[in-house]
Amino acid sequence: MTNHRQQMSDTPKTGAGEENLDLQDKAISFPLAIPGFSHCKRFILNQLPSEKPFFWLRSLDDANLAFAVMEAHQLIPDYSFEVDDEELSAIGSPDPRDCAVFFIVRLEELQQKKFRLHANPRAPLLINMAKRIGRQVIVVKGSNYEEGATFDL
Repeated sequence: MTNHRQQMSDTPKTGAGEENLDLQDKAISFPLAIPGFSHCKRFILNQLPSEKPFFWLRSLDDANLAFAVMEAHQLIPDYSFEVDDEELSAIGSPDPRDCAVFFIVRLEELQQKKFRLHANPRAPLLINMAKRIGRQVIVVKGSNYEEGATFDL
């Protein structure tokens, strides 16, 4: 799993104008946690216009944990995979229109101001946006994607 850890002082806490919103109402629950981060089960997803297409998935349980994420279709426009009903039931069996798919990403700076983006299409985050429940799944069936894919920017 690729992850991006950064001190929260360097990570946006909320989007513009959101300072007074109750973060608990915006929280996305990961009841099974993200593998490797079992102590973190509540996150906030936010994006600043200047950072598009990236979002921050920020832990409400650990102030020092945030993941840079991207919508899967931003990296792989025709991205698709199979998910067992059991895995979907863990996030409330969402209508496909309510389900968002993200990759945790890591940005590597190369020479001459070029960048490489690392993502794992075999371990997407599925989020039921209507019920605000998510989980990371490991895709094994029907996957034509390599683990640890890279994209030059």
